Amino acid sequence: METIDKQLSVIRNSSLYQKLALRLLKNFSKGLIKVTLPSGETLEIGNGNGLIVDLNIKNESFLKK
Repeated sequence: METIDKQLSVIRNSSLYQKLALRLLKNFSKGLIKVTLPSGETLEIGNGNGLIVDLNIKNESFLKK
């Protein structure tokens, strides 16, 4: 699985808020968070062992809160 930094580097038009919010999760080490961004792009964060969470962000303003 690619690191969050590598995944963020290929996302088009990512905002500062989006980058900051997702980098906060980069040290997440248990389970897996599948994040779907408003653009439809998907990131996977974690090691895949344990719980799997799907986080579907529909609006960019969510990342500002």
